Amino acid sequence: MLRMRNEKWTSYPYSFEHATRDRLASIAHLTSATTHIKKTSRLERRAFPILGGMAITSIKSADDLKTLKPLIDKSQLETAQAT
Repeated sequence: MLRMRNEKWTSYPYSFEHATRDRLASIAHLTSATTHIKKTSRLERRAFPILGGMAITSIKSADDLKTLKPLIDKSQLETAQAT
């Protein structure tokens, strides 16, 4: 079950991309610039095309699998876990 930590999640459809970019911005000071760029790039290539525009409250495990399946099929399990 999704734990609501912010009122804006319930006030309008908060997209996966918007939520993720907010989170990345809030933790940017905890990682190096290179790590931040790599994380952002990985999400932009793999997750945002599939999940980016979806409301975070509507994402199901099948949607997550669509994002991870290409990595699993290529046996890139370490990358799948990092995404």
